[in-house]
Amino acid sequence: MTYLTNFLVSLIRLCMVWFTRLILNVYFKEIQVIGKQKVPKEGPIIFVGNHANQYIDPMAIIAYCPQHINFMVAASTYRQRMMGFFTRVMGAIPVERPQDIAQVGEGTVEVIDKQKIIGHNSNFTKQVMVGDTIKAKGWPEYVVTEVVSATELKFKSKDVNPTETGVKKEYKVIPKVDQSQVFSKVWEELKNGKNLGIFPEGGSHDQTNLLPLKVGVAICGLGAMSKYKDTKIKVIACGLKYFNPSRFRSKMILEFSTPFEVDSKLVEEYQKDKRSACGKFLSHTEKKLRSVTFTAPNYRELKNIYLARRLYIPSSEIGNYSQEEINELYKRFFKGYQEMRKRPEVENLMEEVYEYGRDLKSLGVKDSKIYEIEFNTLDLLKKSVISLFKMMMSLIFVFPGLVTLLPMYVINRILAEKERRKALKKSSVKVFGADVLGSTRILYSFILYPLTCTFFTTSLFILQRMYSSLSLYDCCANCFWFLVFYPIYNYICVRSLDGVTDNWNNLFVRVYCLFSKDTMDVIREKREHISKKVHEVIDTFGPMVIENFNQTKLLKDSKQKSKGKKDKEKDSEVTSDSSFYQLMEQVDFDDAFNSLEELGL
Repeated sequence: MTYLTNFLVSLIRLCMVWFTRLILNVYFKEIQVIGKQKVPKEGPIIFVGNHANQYIDPMAIIAYCPQHINFMVAASTYRQRMMGFFTRVMGAIPVERPQDIAQVGEGTVEVIDKQKIIGHNSNFTKQVMVGDTIKAKGWPEYVVTEVVSATELKFKSKDVNPTETGVKKEYKVIPKVDQSQVFSKVWEELKNGKNLGIFPEGGSHDQTNLLPLKVGVAICGLGAMSKYKDTKIKVIACGLKYFNPSRFRSKMILEFSTPFEVDSKLVEEYQKDKRSACGKFLSHTEKKLRSVTFTAPNYRELKNIYLARRLYIPSSEIGNYSQEEINELYKRFFKGYQEMRKRPEVENLMEEVYEYGRDLKSLGVKDSKIYEIEFNTLDLLKKSVISLFKMMMSLIFVFPGLVTLLPMYVINRILAEKERRKALKKSSVKVFGADVLGSTRILYSFILYPLTCTFFTTSLFILQRMYSSLSLYDCCANCFWFLVFYPIYNYICVRSLDGVTDNWNNLFVRVYCLFSKDTMDVIREKREHISKKVHEVIDTFGPMVIENFNQTKLLKDSKQKSKGKKDKEKDSEVTSDSSFYQLMEQVDFDDAFNSLEELGL
């Protein structure tokens, strides 16, 4: 009986994995998975990931990781109907997050000095306990050390200086949660060779940098090895890189890092000094996470880095480089910028890059088009006609499908925006709540799309019965086949819509060039000027950042024949016809950042 139960559970999980892949491939235009061969065939392994896209993050890792993972999930998610069912089937471990069960405090509070809080119309004796946290907007978290009375608390804080005193504010009481049972279960799972998935940043967020990692992941690993001496745990970082995750048919990259085994000496230190050992564990984990993610202080600087990289080597010349060289190039750009961003020369350059990017946005043109397009009137006319023909042919095919899906699309956007606002109010780490949009749109589609199919199938049945002489059997048969082929047609429409969008972008640029040649000449000259400055700055500061920079310089002659195309990485899995590095070049960064700017980012 146990064998049969395990078989059924494994079968259901396999179906869920493939279903998740299907959903992700509908939502994302391109998905790239690299580093799968680095994942050991046996556990226990702790998979840690950056948390930039709420529910999509665990879905992506589960769908494309060769190992089964038991994720630690928020108990609030575990209690939901749809996501709760999915997490239970996949063997998730629920964790009660204090912020999810926080209560609004009675009255208001104000900080008197470095250790005392006074309440006004408060009821601390009934609502607050020692170990709970007091949190008000704009304040750090104050951990309660003593409940003196209904209107007085004593606290401790990590901040050396308290927040402003004498200011009354509304507040929340975040209760202290005992996680000992959760850790015991996690340690048991790891001892039995099972794999654990965790997002050490805590909740999802839409910031451009990693949040400070929570100590829980260190306790999971070090605690398990400390309790069960023979347990050897490896840690793998999962880098999730999204290019406009809130937009339908965007792009995603999932990269697995090389695993590192938790050092037994660190476990011995954990038994003597938990704080020090956990700090070292988190430091190494963060280093691994940063090796598979691209981070920047803010969206503006992130956008500038990508644009500067394109100014250094245009997209049309990227075929001159092997995949390994391009990967190294991206790493050097991010590393160099992080180390030299405060230099006046770099600051001035990035300001010019930003202004150039604004010019591109105002014209509605991409940098790759500025560099690649040839101002030959006859050639522009010919290619414009071809693009228009392709676009119209695709549009004729997809138009009926788009019309039938339009109501669902509009409702989905409204509901997702509502969820974004709700999540933004509840979270202190989200900037604009952009991280929840993609996830909520997928979730609502599970409800709205079946309703859409049901509506049109029912409508077809009614119309047949009212305006045709078909028998009941024939009407039901027609409805059945409609219900089978309608989703297939919708998927083809989605894929065809990509062609409509691509041809429209090409058509727009070519027509613009035909009627605004002088403007394009000016912007092209500006591009050449900034590109030259990018090269000069890199030649100046490159040797300070990269060892043996001049000997290992990656810039090549643009006339050199393309090479390295045959050196495809065996560990990569691509859901379309482009490699990871080609995908990086195809990413529509302008559209991605434009949509973020619509949210105010």
